[in-house]
Amino acid sequence: FTALVNLQPVPVAEVQGDTTICSGMIASLSASGGRFYEWSPAQGLSCTDCANPKANPSTTTVYTVKVRNIENPGEQSCVDTDSVTVTVIASAFIDLPQDTLICAKDSLVLNLPDDNSYHWFPATGLSCTDCNNPVVKPTKTTKYTIVMVNKGGCKITKTLTVTVVDLPIVSITPDVVLCDREPPVRLLVRGGNFYQWSPPDGLSCTDCESPLARPDKTTTYTVRVAINASCETTTSITITVRPSPTIVLSQDTTICPNTPAQLLASGGTTYSWTPKENLSCTDCPNPVASPVESTTYYVAATNSEGCTVTDSIRVTVKRPADISVLTTATICAGSAAQLQASGGVSYLWEPVDGLSCSDCANPKASPQKTTVYTVTINGGNDCPEQRQVSVIVLPVPELA
Repeated sequence: FTALVNLQPVPVAEVQGDTTICSGMIASLSASGGRFYEWSPAQGLSCTDCANPKANPSTTTVYTVKVRNIENPGEQSCVDTDSVTVTVIASAFIDLPQDTLICAKDSLVLNLPDDNSYHWFPATGLSCTDCNNPVVKPTKTTKYTIVMVNKGGCKITKTLTVTVVDLPIVSITPDVVLCDREPPVRLLVRGGNFYQWSPPDGLSCTDCESPLARPDKTTTYTVRVAINASCETTTSITITVRPSPTIVLSQDTTICPNTPAQLLASGGTTYSWTPKENLSCTDCPNPVASPVESTTYYVAATNSEGCTVTDSIRVTVKRPADISVLTTATICAGSAAQLQASGGVSYLWEPVDGLSCSDCANPKASPQKTTVYTVTINGGNDCPEQRQVSVIVLPVPELA
């Protein structure tokens, strides 16, 4: 019996020395001394049966490698082991504020942990570049880069953009003089993103751009105009409230045709009446109106404060009666003329001499001489009208 025995040298495992990495970094492990390798534990390794795995453990880990010259040795003596420790140091961490906006007049103060080292760049607008608490005050929008190294030597890089805005340039309506009976005025302000008005008295809104204002008394309104929480300015506008006149007018009136009406106004220092037609004056307090048809007269009364109030008086003109009168009659002496009037409800003739009746519509007239009779006719509208009738008396001719 003949047997072939293949003797393999006993493997000698060799692993590179312990190493330290920052959290999140990768360590390269390297083993030698055999043909086959088995690493454990498997967590964080790129491979477990290779000679040179990549290790990315989340915590400090001791990795052990078994080295063999044959794949499945029967004897433990054909296996060698070694180990390496990968120490994981916590990575640097910066709790920076988010990109921020500051007013040109303001600054941003940062307070970072003082047990790390820092480097800031660019240096523009910084009170220091290697400190943990710089005062940041750039003159224009700047993007800063911060490099932090912790005690374990782990480094992190972050950026912070500081946007710089100018103070709001505010425009506002000029001061206003308002009479106490005038409608509200609109206040206009521009230049910001946010607005706050005070006091609220008489304002339609206090956080809007253009409120309506109707104060009861002279008031100075202040508005805070802001671009953000810190970039703001204030301005103000004064509304001077003046008293309006209390105007007193004569009552509406009704007149007969061709009859004047006395208009009366008081309470102002100056007056202006419209329409101007058929008025005795238009800038006096008491014009006489003689309208030919019903008319509404408006008066604007202004006081010494310059405030004006407008009111009106209605003058109603009654409709004339539809009357008719015979205007001329010619008779011979001793004869009678038939006078005629119509359209009224009552009649009164004057003089009564030679008339058959003085309160009838159609009297007979027998005057001894030429006479002018006047008839007053009531047409039923409480507006008596007068007409005249001439009765011409001719002498009786004489025979020669």
